[in-house]
Amino acid sequence: MLKVNFLEELIAEWYQYRGLLVMRNINLKKSVGGGIAGEIDILAFYPPGLQIIHAETSADSKRWRERIKIFKEKFKWPNELYYNELRLPQKARRIDKIAIIHCSDKPRGENKTQFEKETGAKLIIFSEFMKNSIIPNISKYSGTIPETFPLLRAIQLTIREINKEMKKKFKGMIVKDLFSQQSN
Repeated sequence: MLKVNFLEELIAEWYQYRGLLVMRNINLKKSVGGGIAGEIDILAFYPPGLQIIHAETSADSKRWRERIKIFKEKFKWPNELYYNELRLPQKARRIDKIAIIHCSDKPRGENKTQFEKETGAKLIIFSEFMKNSIIPNISKYSGTIPETFPLLRAIQLTIREINKEMKKKFKGMIVKDLFSQQSN
């Protein structure tokens, strides 16, 4: 059976929904022993801005020191790899490396700083990604998200139902949609 990483699925859908070209689970360079030297979870390319996004996801329960070691390996690739091996445009203005992690132990300042310094990637906690990127943008969209984005559509329809229930419950009162504004 195919193993599915919901974080990877959701992040890839999000980038595709926003108009980026997305490649997933890219095997990199053949290793001497015959296997592969590494894999990229998600690679997204935004042609108008010539931006490349290399995103790695995880929902592990490891300690921060272990996570840093794992993600250091995932983001070790030089920029030339994106241009040469993956045949992306050499004129890319930016290559953003992002780690999106779902974890119960949110990083304290020093863990986040150390993670970003050692891996060369921006660390984003999944709940923050949902709160700051996905939910506010989905909530603003008045149409129904196409069925080709099943996870985003499920989130959108859930938000709509929650908002309907809140309005019924507090009928006669001024009620803003629960997810209509990004909270700080």
